[in-house]
Amino acid sequence: MDNAKQRQDTLLVVDKIPANKRREASRLYNSTINDNTMENAKQRQETLLVVDDIPANITLLLKFLTDAGFKVLVAKDGKGALKKSEYAQPDLILLDVMMPDINGFEVCKILKSQATTQEIPIIFMTALSDTVDKIKGFSLGAVDYLTKPIKYEEALVRINTHIKMSQQQQHIQEQNLKLNLLNQELEKRTEQLKQRTGILEKANCELERLNALDCLTQIANRRRFEAYLLSEWEEVAAAKLPISLIFADIDYFKHYNDHYGHQAGDECLRKVAQAINCAAKCLSYLVARYGGEEFVVLLPKTDAEEAVQVASCIQQSVQKLKLATAQPLVSEYVSLSFGVCCLMPNQNTSPQTLVKIADEALYEAKKQGRNRVILNDRTLI
Repeated sequence: MDNAKQRQDTLLVVDKIPANKRREASRLYNSTINDNTMENAKQRQETLLVVDDIPANITLLLKFLTDAGFKVLVAKDGKGALKKSEYAQPDLILLDVMMPDINGFEVCKILKSQATTQEIPIIFMTALSDTVDKIKGFSLGAVDYLTKPIKYEEALVRINTHIKMSQQQQHIQEQNLKLNLLNQELEKRTEQLKQRTGILEKANCELERLNALDCLTQIANRRRFEAYLLSEWEEVAAAKLPISLIFADIDYFKHYNDHYGHQAGDECLRKVAQAINCAAKCLSYLVARYGGEEFVVLLPKTDAEEAVQVASCIQQSVQKLKLATAQPLVSEYVSLSFGVCCLMPNQNTSPQTLVKIADEALYEAKKQGRNRVILNDRTLI
């Protein structure tokens, strides 16, 4: 009965106003909209859906809102409201609470449960003034209430406010979507950059490795040896430890090249280099081609006795290759001469000192008949 009475009160707002008075009221409502507001509204052409089962109410709202520049759709019941909201996607819905088929609360609940309509702002129009009813409407997702009889100036302000808020929210969502897409693209490009950086780093490492290798023998080249000697010299000097160097030279290699040809000579160099590399097994030792048929082995933190043992081991490994020599009267197989030097770095010595003394020891080994190891003190081993 209370709801019915309230319904009757709502009807009286329109139905008990004489026709001439209604026209006058409409004219007065229209006059409240200034020219700027009218022009802005016409430019934007937002769509409103008015839902009310009383034709007179719809007529007044349709006239007022159309003059205010809105595109206005109408629905006379809850089912119509749901259908038009789905396909028209209005910018805002003015929704009457008390309707015979489906009331406004149920319509609002359905609209807010659907992904396609849940973002449309809804303003309830009702004669209900009870706080509980208003709280219920807000809890269902409505953004505002217009109390009947409707004050059109106030209604226009509220409609504009909520449309603007909705548009701002939509703009924020669009910007967030763009930002998310940009972040995804950035992550994708960052991953691509990481992959390319990894490839580049591998390529650089390979390039450094190749730059440090002798292309013929595939062991370290002289540039790599000199850099390693400098760094290891500083380390053993700081630790006050010895450092040793082995100089090795293939005996009578010129005769080998002349007799067998340069291709056979290159193959001999490759096999001898690999034999030296296999014999010098310690990870800290560096085997390098010094130039031509000369090889060096750098032995950080290694004393003279151990260095001589490594040289002897290399000598045996090369002999096991059984590469036929070009000087059979001198030696049956290709052999090496070795000069060994061991120093304790100090202010009176340098890496060049180590190389110089080892080279002198190698010269002495050749002078004494080749195929032998000479230590820097020129003691025959």
